[in-house]
Amino acid sequence: MNYETCYLGHSNSIDIVLKSQGATSTSSSAVDLATIDWMSLTFGSVVVTSTNNATQAIRWAKAGYVTGECRLFLGEATMATGAYDAPLIVYDAGDTTLGIMWGYIPIRVKSDPEGT
Repeated sequence: MNYETCYLGHSNSIDIVLKSQGATSTSSSAVDLATIDWMSLTFGSVVVTSTNNATQAIRWAKAGYVTGECRLFLGEATMATGAYDAPLIVYDAGDTTLGIMWGYIPIRVKSDPEGT
């Protein structure tokens, strides 16, 4: 499994495109995230949540983003270093108030390389 890397204390982003499975397991297409109200990622006991706000840790449906693009800015979060399979939950208050478990995002959290 390939892990994305989060560096605590830095503004690097993890850029992903959320896709919806089509009729077969190999077909998929990007999902329009314009109606999504909020998202959450969980790292052990730490839950990172964001409404669609340009300054929050999880951002989507912004100018310049492709359809389905979601950017994770996790450097300010307080999770412990380590490897996580972080579950991503997507909420649309109009249709999915309980949230949709989108899948697990493999993320390796590393300490600030300048903070040692």
